[in-house]
Amino acid sequence: NRILEYSVNCDFKGVVNFGNNDYLSKQPLCNFRKTENYFFLLSGVNNKYIHSGFLIDSTVNLLKRVEYPKDDYEKVTNYQSLYSFMFPRIFKFRDEIRLKNGYNKHIISINRDLSIDTVYIFNFGKYTADLLNSSHFLSRSPYIWNRFEIFESDQYLFMIFHVGPLADKPAKMIGMSESI
Repeated sequence: NRILEYSVNCDFKGVVNFGNNDYLSKQPLCNFRKTENYFFLLSGVNNKYIHSGFLIDSTVNLLKRVEYPKDDYEKVTNYQSLYSFMFPRIFKFRDEIRLKNGYNKHIISINRDLSIDTVYIFNFGKYTADLLNSSHFLSRSPYIWNRFEIFESDQYLFMIFHVGPLADKPAKMIGMSESI
């Protein structure tokens, strides 16, 4: 329940002890990113916790709460455990926090003035998986969803997607006859 902060030269800078915050100490926090002035704490989403994350300063003042999108939250909480791609994902672009919040719909940004903007919107059309249909998330299903980490440059967004049989040359598992 704390973050030990070091400089790039391995000099100890301080401790951010969010375990002393009654509200944050009860959240299923799993990752964080630091900007120049803030920490964004990523939270696990489940049927008890609706927040994707929290923005705090170095004195653990809670500055902003970011909720998982309500329409997706109602669907994903039907699962006993979430698929990894349903969890929010954080990354940084310059000194802004980016958050893929919800199931493959959008990436938001928390700006220096603590405002939230939508940066990217995804629309997979007929290839959008139905969150209430677990068969849409099998390796051979013809639906698209984001997997793994996200990176951004000045001109590009780097993401890995499950495409299953939609790929021009579907991958084959060694020892299996079917394409995935």
